[in-house]
Amino acid sequence: VYLKIGYTELQQLQGNSEGALRSALALVEQMKNDGYEDHEVCQRLYSILGEIQLNLNHPDEAAKNFERVYAILQKCIQNDSTGNHLMEAVETLNKVTATYLDNRQWDEAELWLNRLDAVFTRCQSTPYAADFPSFIDWYRSFVTISHAMIAEVHGKKDEAQKYYNDYLTNDFSKTDEGRLVGSRYLMLSQRYTEAAENYSVSDRFMQAYEYEPNLQVIGDILMPKLRANYFAGRKDSAMRVAMQIAELYDTALVKQKRDATAEMATIYDVEGKERMIAEHEAKISQQRFIGVSIALVVLVIAF
Repeated sequence: VYLKIGYTELQQLQGNSEGALRSALALVEQMKNDGYEDHEVCQRLYSILGEIQLNLNHPDEAAKNFERVYAILQKCIQNDSTGNHLMEAVETLNKVTATYLDNRQWDEAELWLNRLDAVFTRCQSTPYAADFPSFIDWYRSFVTISHAMIAEVHGKKDEAQKYYNDYLTNDFSKTDEGRLVGSRYLMLSQRYTEAAENYSVSDRFMQAYEYEPNLQVIGDILMPKLRANYFAGRKDSAMRVAMQIAELYDTALVKQKRDATAEMATIYDVEGKERMIAEHEAKISQQRFIGVSIALVVLVIAF
């Protein structure tokens, strides 16, 4: 079961939502049949399932699975003094919070961020914290920058700035990844010049981590970089990023079509409900295509 869950998580990380959803649903059904649907291992399954459902615009179904995650976590961490279960809870709650932030559902993100903050505070007081300082610094950074983003969205600019200042004291914020993460707050607060400076490390970051050209990278890194440079008045830099997006987009689209073709060959050999999953994912791909296309057209018009 653990290996299957690990494989499902890998599919999700690789952007294979169709495969991850099929694997998660099959495993949930298996755990129900075996009488282990509330076992602690299922929290990872429900988390993956909820993330995919939220991305497919089924927020009510996603919320139910996320609440099941939280209920299981509460049982696991009730009497945990070592920090092991608390560590797993922090990782899971971080994923749920990040999913809501990525979907710009701020109220839900705030709810889960507060839950994450409470569990993380407990985790810091366990022996685990002293043994893994980098883990603590990373999650402290995530919690802090998330608070800054939510405060900014709610118009609490002084509070947001305070959180951002705290974020800058963490070691993670000084890394290339940390600068890109911090740029999310800077973009929300329309501090485009600072954000453009941070996004200048994006090529180095993507090369270091061997990021493949896909729609996720374009949407999460390059499109914000384009907007930051454009609104900061750096038109030449914006144009270079636009050309980079155009080049990568063609490669990413071809790769996605090949992956989708391989997936569909499998999907149509199995149950009809899985066909519906593929159709949902196809709609998401179409929306991404339209979004990137519109952004590029707007940029060309602006220039």
